Amino acid sequence: MNELLQLAVAAHGGTRRWSDYFKLEAALSVGTGQQPQAVRLVADLYKQRVVWSPSADESLATDTAWGPQHTAGFSGDAAWSDLIQPFLYTYPGLSCEEIEPWVENGEQWRRLKIAFPEHLAQHGSEQVSYFGPEGLLRRHDHYPAAHGGAACASYAAGYCDVDGIRVPTRRRVYAIDAHGRPLPQAPLQAIDVHHIAFV
Repeated sequence: MNELLQLAVAAHGGTRRWSDYFKLEAALSVGTGQQPQAVRLVADLYKQRVVWSPSADESLATDTAWGPQHTAGFSGDAAWSDLIQPFLYTYPGLSCEEIEPWVENGEQWRRLKIAFPEHLAQHGSEQVSYFGPEGLLRRHDHYPAAHGGAACASYAAGYCDVDGIRVPTRRRVYAIDAHGRPLPQAPLQAIDVHHIAFV
C-alpha cells in the first residue's frame, strides 16, 4: 500500500476498524433538481453485491417515480464503490499510484490513480481520487456510461463518523472539461446519505 493510500485509509477509520464489518445499510436520496428519490440499500463490503430499492420511509419519499434516469445514474456498482472508498482501493486486483497534486478552492489535493481489474464493474478501468491534507476524499473522477462517457467529478462532503468510519454524506457529480475543471452547470447527480450503518 503506497503512502497516500495509507494516509487516506487511516483518515477514514483505518483497516483494523474496517475489518470489523461485513456489510452496510443505508438510506439515501438520489437525483437532481427538486425531486430526489428516496432509496434504501444493503451492500456487501467485500463483494460487488448491492440490493437496493425505493424507500418506504415517508419522511424521504417524494412523488417522483423511480425511473431509468435514476438506475442509470446510480447503479449498483456506483453505489458500492462510492460508499466504500478508499477501502476499496486496498482490495486484491486493484493497483494504485500517486500522481501530480491538484489545486482547487485554494487547497492542494493529493491524487491517487486507481486501475480496476476487469471483474469489477466500474465507470472506467482507470479513475482518480483526490484527498485533502488530512487524507479525506474530496473528489473522485470517472467516466460513466450513464452520461455518455463524458468525464465526471464526484465531490464528497459532509463527513460524519459512523462506528469509527468517516463517511461523506453529500455527493455532487459534475461534468468536467478536458483540463479537469468542473463545468458551470447544475450537477448531473446528487446523492445525500440520511442514514448509514456498518454491520
